[in-house]
Amino acid sequence: LVKAELEAMNLPNKNKPFPFCPKILFILDQNLAVCPDNYLEELFDYINARKIRWIGELTIMDKIHNEKLLRKMAVGSLGCLIGAEDFFNPIPGSPAKNELQRNLPEVTRYLQSLGFPAIYSIIFGTDNQDVSIFPKTAEVISKLGICVYPHLMAPRAGTPFFAQLVKEGRLRDSKSSHRDMTRHLPHNPKNMKWEECLGEYIHFKREVYSPQQIAGRFWRNKEQNGLQYAAALAAIEIAQAIGGIVLGTKYPKLLPTS
Repeated sequence: LVKAELEAMNLPNKNKPFPFCPKILFILDQNLAVCPDNYLEELFDYINARKIRWIGELTIMDKIHNEKLLRKMAVGSLGCLIGAEDFFNPIPGSPAKNELQRNLPEVTRYLQSLGFPAIYSIIFGTDNQDVSIFPKTAEVISKLGICVYPHLMAPRAGTPFFAQLVKEGRLRDSKSSHRDMTRHLPHNPKNMKWEECLGEYIHFKREVYSPQQIAGRFWRNKEQNGLQYAAALAAIEIAQAIGGIVLGTKYPKLLPTS
């Protein structure tokens, strides 16, 4: 189906130059790991032959043993979102994410050796976290040189977690527009104050995405895997840095004083 859509869009190939097309494919809300390996190998052969760049998401541990596939995916990738959620606390109902958590350094080094631009998605504000999660996560990012996309927990109406928050009086805001996972914290976390969580989140962004840290990872990534790899991950981090500045301007009193 993806190949059929690309053909219908008349994206460029070797025989049909189309200089005004950016040739970037966004694969949204589709975990590529659910697709069979042979289908993905054929798809990325097709994508690579047409020099199409792509951005998508993947449960990495479901495909970690297929080096051939990961190399093909790495060729034109401008970033692949990998759901980690938390680098320290167990993640109920997700064996693959728990396996990633246990083997994060090894998986990271392996993906870096393949030139696979991994963007680890993590979530702050869950009930099994306390305020120590922020400096611990920042330390892991610095140590491994990884790119991370941080989110704030966003309870959704109709879920057991949402009902629990209502029952316990911890739901602060039920506006759907505030479930953006980046600028609003709609509930009181269990093991930290709302002000602590949001303030440490802002501080985390300002620390991890400081110009010095972004530049350090950029030059290291460029040396190891080239400009496309380094620039793709740096672009994600620059956007996060801007988000931290905006939030810090909106909530200046929440920033830690020490």
